[in-house]
Amino acid sequence: MKKKLQVFISSTYKDLVDERQSAVEAILNAGHIPAGMELFKASN
Repeated sequence: MKKKLQVFISSTYKDLVDERQSAVEAILNAGHIPAGMELFKASN
């Protein structure tokens, strides 16, 4: 069975929207799971 990896995408957000979207698409096309910083809540 082939493993699916969760790939964390870390960068500034507003100035790299297109680049981050390209990274997400590439990760999905490779059969993995993208995870960006926007999916996590801020905490103390």
